[in-house]
Amino acid sequence: MEKFRKIIFAIILIISSFFLSGCDDNQLENDYSDTKEKVIEEMRYLDTRIVDTLNSLNNITLENYSVSSKEITTTTQSTQGSGQESEGKSETSTTNAQGSSSSSSSTENSSKDEKISVSEMKKEAMILTDVNDIDWKNIKNQIELINSFWAIIAIDLYSFNVNNEDITGFNIALDKAILSIKDENKKEALTNLTEMYSYIPKYLKAVSAENSIQNIYQTKEHILTAYALVERDDWNGITTRVNEARNSFNNIMNDTDYTNKNKYKVDKAYILINDLAAAISNNDATIFYMKYKNVIQALNVM
Repeated sequence: MEKFRKIIFAIILIISSFFLSGCDDNQLENDYSDTKEKVIEEMRYLDTRIVDTLNSLNNITLENYSVSSKEITTTTQSTQGSGQESEGKSETSTTNAQGSSSSSSSTENSSKDEKISVSEMKKEAMILTDVNDIDWKNIKNQIELINSFWAIIAIDLYSFNVNNEDITGFNIALDKAILSIKDENKKEALTNLTEMYSYIPKYLKAVSAENSIQNIYQTKEHILTAYALVERDDWNGITTRVNEARNSFNNIMNDTDYTNKNKYKVDKAYILINDLAAAISNNDATIFYMKYKNVIQALNVM
């Protein structure tokens, strides 16, 4: 009898161990999946912040219209009577028997200036944009936001055992970007920000993001680096980078599952990238920025 009880107890332990180990594996898989999605979202955040900061260095906005505020002054007229105040009304007069008139009460007119803020829509024309009138205060705020969020991203990247050199590399580039923005050095700021961006495709590959996602960000990385080289007037380097962007985008076009679901977006981006490549021969910054803006807009919605 005692031997029979021991056998039953052993069977129960084996079954319990099986179910517990199964739950642990499932939980680990769920945790992995959640962290993976979180990292992909964090890469989207970095992408938005870095691209916005890069564009701000040339006063480029991806929207066709911008909203601006301005103050206007309005004047309010008021009439005050003795012992009382009224607006928009005048005191009546009475005439006495001798034909003379007298006011029923004394009046005093006054005006008051008030300032109110109004918003207006303005069309953004790249050809009229002053790329040298930089809002450094806004850019400094943006780089501080990236810096404050980076520690959270780094923790998640370490959880995936991402190459330590790639994590520290971003941190070094971030520090350089902070210093160049602090010194209001546009050329160096562009270089350091694009160096930061170059780690996004590496992180997406490390967490095994979908190939289409990896290729989209790799394409953007080449386009952004070309954009930064315009400030250095390096048109040979720009040509090389745009050609690399075209090669990366070809990987997207060869992904039939993705292209079948996103045919219009893929075709549009392909045409715009080639349009950008053709415009390089002009060696003109304004034309490049106009074409660049179209490409980034197209890639953002893919």
